[in-house]
Amino acid sequence: MNKLLRNDLVVLDELGYVQFDAAGSDHLFQLIAKAYEHRSLIVTSNLDFQDWGRLFNQPATAAAFLDRLLHHAHVITLRGDSYRIRHRLTPPAKPDP
Repeated sequence: MNKLLRNDLVVLDELGYVQFDAAGSDHLFQLIAKAYEHRSLIVTSNLDFQDWGRLFNQPATAAAFLDRLLHHAHVITLRGDSYRIRHRLTPPAKPDP
């Protein structure tokens, strides 16, 4: 954890893709608590904030996590189809002869 916190920026990508057990929840919360007001964080997730309770082992951990994460946050919400899926479903353009 200390190695991660040596960086000025910590990126947590796809948070919510996998649920955390008790140990994982505690470790992630400790990381956020230590980074809080000392490091910049970028967190991406496909979950709405009200759904984060099921991500962590205990809803109280999710609430404490979000409290620290959102205190000085700039939240950018993107809606719509996934770029990756949309790109994958579109057949490739045929080259000109």
